[in-house]
Amino acid sequence: MPSTNVTDQGKRHTYETIGYDEDGKKRPITFEAPIRLAEGDFLKLYVKDEQTVTAYEPVPESEVPAQLKDEQTEEPVSIPLP
Repeated sequence: MPSTNVTDQGKRHTYETIGYDEDGKKRPITFEAPIRLAEGDFLKLYVKDEQTVTAYEPVPESEVPAQLKDEQTEEPVSIPLP
């Protein structure tokens, strides 16, 4: 999941991106990280209560489904929060 928007707020970085659940349904996700993540990296996010990212880990591109990679190469899409 490449990050689409990054805001540097001191020592925390806020990321706004599109996430996909196990069924391939996409939705916007915002999360913070103590480090600047490389744009274009794919991450597995652990989400609690469908809105709070509790952890993340890098995922090798070879493990990302081709459909998701194809979608990420297109222009970013803004999806309003429900």
